Amino acid sequence: MVQHLDRQRLVFWVDGEPSYHERRDRDTGDLEQGRCGRTARSRAHECTALVAEVMGLEPCPACRRVVERETAHDPDRALDRSGRRGGPRVRGVIFDVDGVVTRTATVHAEAWRAMFDAYLRERSARDGVPFVAFTDEDYRRHIDGKARFDGVADFLRSRGIRLPHGDPDDPPDRETVCGLGNRKNLAFIDEVRRNGAAPYPSTLVLLRRLGDEGIPTAAVSASENCAAVLAAAGASDLFATRVDGVDARELDLAGKPDPALFLEAARRLGLPPASCTVVEDAIAGVEAGRRGGFGTVIGVDRTAHPAPLREHGADVVVPDLSWVDLDPAGHWRVSGSPPTGEIDLTERRTTGADRRG
Repeated sequence: MVQHLDRQRLVFWVDGEPSYHERRDRDTGDLEQGRCGRTARSRAHECTALVAEVMGLEPCPACRRVVERETAHDPDRALDRSGRRGGPRVRGVIFDVDGVVTRTATVHAEAWRAMFDAYLRERSARDGVPFVAFTDEDYRRHIDGKARFDGVADFLRSRGIRLPHGDPDDPPDRETVCGLGNRKNLAFIDEVRRNGAAPYPSTLVLLRRLGDEGIPTAAVSASENCAAVLAAAGASDLFATRVDGVDARELDLAGKPDPALFLEAARRLGLPPASCTVVEDAIAGVEAGRRGGFGTVIGVDRTAHPAPLREHGADVVVPDLSWVDLDPAGHWRVSGSPPTGEIDLTERRTTGADRRG
């Protein structure tokens, strides 16, 4: 939702929270002092100047510098404006869902935070141990992109907490890894039922562009709620196939960072991994793409933390898929300020191989 307050200012909502974009009057000569509400941030911590640009608003030069500084692209893979193209021709694209296709990554994160904080407070009161809250870094390192029970086990291990694994059908009040995972899942499902699952418009645009080019796409998620989320977002029919937590359970597929989910998606598309691109926003996900030998791994950073995605295997990190398109030859073109500028993806072929394994 966007509301015009006057000719210079727009207020818009991200994840239900108001942010604003403001430009100075061009007639004042004070354009360099333009403001984009840098202190007003969404729950996803997206730079509001960046959100404004993604929405098609033109930020002032000062605000554009904020965007460039806060997205902090790797200087070793800086945007190449010479027109070079590289990397394999795109034949298939595999998309993570939460955080790439839909705005449900923040819903997941809040559900995890609420569940773990409540549980850690229970342990603190019962056992007399200090309460240390669940953090954004905990989510990125131990939870994001992983299968639900794997995430619970990894986080508890990081805090030195040992619980029985339990059974996947454990009730949410049972103190097991599965019980805690199911407790979180109830909170997530309730939120989606009440408020739906909003898609990222730029991702839908890219999906339709790929469809027009006859390039098949797959949706991959560690979540067993993937089908419901895609349906709520109106994106189900944009994918040729889907591999999710239900498939992982039935086929005994390992969770990310193991590449099994992505490899199964490539198999269903009838393509070798080297011909496919993986698009991910999670550390575990880009690592899975690299381990699986996929031709290109695109990291989507919506939290101003691009470095971990690069370090774990992303060829390029962009703040939103509005920065990504296909060139006429069917190779990826990544623009630093849409629609100009391209990136050379050939470097990863020589520097990324030693990160596999």
